[in-house]
Amino acid sequence: MSNFRQNYYSSLGVKAVDVKPSIENALSGETLQNDRLKKLCLWVRIPHMYRALVWKVLLQVLPLEKQLWDATGQSKNEQYEWMFLVGTKLFRKQELDPELIVRLVLIRLDMLTPAALFAYQIPQHLLDMAHAFLEICDLDERDALWIMFAYVQRLNVPLLIKHDADLKSVQDDISTMVGLLSKHSVELFEHLDRLQIDYAVLNPWFLSHFSNVLDIHSLEGIWDIVIGGAPTIFPYIGLCLLLNCKKRILELRSKEEFEKLVKQITRYVDVHTVAQQSVEKWERPILDKMSAETRTLLGYNS
Repeated sequence: MSNFRQNYYSSLGVKAVDVKPSIENALSGETLQNDRLKKLCLWVRIPHMYRALVWKVLLQVLPLEKQLWDATGQSKNEQYEWMFLVGTKLFRKQELDPELIVRLVLIRLDMLTPAALFAYQIPQHLLDMAHAFLEICDLDERDALWIMFAYVQRLNVPLLIKHDADLKSVQDDISTMVGLLSKHSVELFEHLDRLQIDYAVLNPWFLSHFSNVLDIHSLEGIWDIVIGGAPTIFPYIGLCLLLNCKKRILELRSKEEFEKLVKQITRYVDVHTVAQQSVEKWERPILDKMSAETRTLLGYNS
């Protein structure tokens, strides 16, 4: 376990030593329990070595019944081989890079015909996500492809942005974030209001599910929570990015300066700290409503 994860779990009062046995126990048996895996994603987070497997189960790339895994895996491999062959020939690629992953996902979803994809300008947020999935899956192209395919469906990630309605989920998350900002820092909220900030400048953060901001170690822990069923954490990440850059933002004198800062946000914040604080702020209201017994069962000391 990395120093970040040790500090991360420790800071939240989580008994890190119990993580691996808990995951291994949840993965034992002939039929896995969906709710149990979700709870581990939400409250313990998944050790890296088990992450791809857990995500595939929760995203229904693999069934809960282990006896079906071999047949499902064989079917997925056959589909992958066909898609890879088509993709490499159509787009003259030698390997499954982020760009080809996105194109194959779109073909698989019947979003665009192969011919239309030649003229299709892939949005940066999809490339950022595909790159992240490849890294999280340790460059296992098959896992990265199938997990991204299932993820964008489950989370309704905007793929073809033609109208404002295609950005509704992003706009809703940003609106929630602004509401949180008004409660956590009136000073910062009012300063941004005076600058007449158009918060649409934050769209790239939310479109990419913060894969264009957070490092992989931080991101995979956040996406554990999301795949566990709580994309409501996204507004908290945006909030903490702004709060951790508060002093510099308060020095800004125009919305153009703010837009420039947003594009360079990683220069001014520690993304590990941002991820850690985001989880703390997201889960605290939930934990406060839990009984002491339930918190103890989840491994929290306080």
